[in-house]
Amino acid sequence: MSGTIYYPMAGPPSAGGQHVNVAHVRALAEAGYKATLLHIPSDGQPTDFALDAPLLRLEPGMKFTDQDTVVLPEPWRGPIEAFAQTPARKIVHCQNPFYLFHGFDDIRAVRRQGYHQIITCSGYTAQMVQAFGYDGAVHTVRPAVSPEFRFAAGKKLQIAYMPRKRGVETVYLQGLFRSLYPELAAVPWIKIDGCSRAECAEILRSSAIFASFSWFEGLGLPPLEAMACGSVVVGLHGNGGLDYAHEANGFWVGEGDYNQFAHKLAYAISRFQDGGLAAMQQQGLETVQRYGETAFRTALLDTWQSILAAR
Repeated sequence: MSGTIYYPMAGPPSAGGQHVNVAHVRALAEAGYKATLLHIPSDGQPTDFALDAPLLRLEPGMKFTDQDTVVLPEPWRGPIEAFAQTPARKIVHCQNPFYLFHGFDDIRAVRRQGYHQIITCSGYTAQMVQAFGYDGAVHTVRPAVSPEFRFAAGKKLQIAYMPRKRGVETVYLQGLFRSLYPELAAVPWIKIDGCSRAECAEILRSSAIFASFSWFEGLGLPPLEAMACGSVVVGLHGNGGLDYAHEANGFWVGEGDYNQFAHKLAYAISRFQDGGLAAMQQQGLETVQRYGETAFRTALLDTWQSILAAR
């Protein structure tokens, strides 16, 4: 095998959720591929950090050959345009189709700039990219839910939630819920914000309910992480969650339907109090199996065998 597979990144995994890139490189390296993360320094980002995957720093004058492959995140316009000028094979790693046009003017620009294959994070994202009109090869590699997120019994009656993407809506929904159901106004809401993955998992393992505020997702891992911990999901799938959301594994609502969101929260609480959520918890655990480490590595290695065979 010749050449190197480079996954550029701007900083540590916490910067922009780049832990998926780390997982790709770690799995490829362990399978014998010459793969590495390529740190592109930028203002305001740490320059020194430790990872459990190979890591190189992009240095001035670094050369790339036609034996190398570079895997660019879909919204990184500057690096996308810079690597388009190199002879390296170029792949787009599209983790969110709603961000694709931050990196490219239109779908034809993807091929025009030399990006002839796309790796996506979900069937939903793959379908979106193809619906835009992309006619190159599209591969789906679903990420694995981190092992920190594991089932725990003994749930507390509390609602875990992540406000990061819908700050206005979370405040609105909480006030609406307490207004419509004053008898449930004392149920605690536990904010997950600025937490490590271990801290997030600890909150989910103790929470009966996860209120999902997914928004413009390519997949949306938080609802899956909640399912893995045994929390029942109520709320929004953010489109990308259609890769896994169905009526048996969560109380899902349509975009913008916050009245229904509040009603389903109240219903989930009543079911929890009656001990009636076991079947939905089990459906959630079964859903998460599709996003396990084995499935991830199998899809990743199959994808790279296909990419390299097309050289």
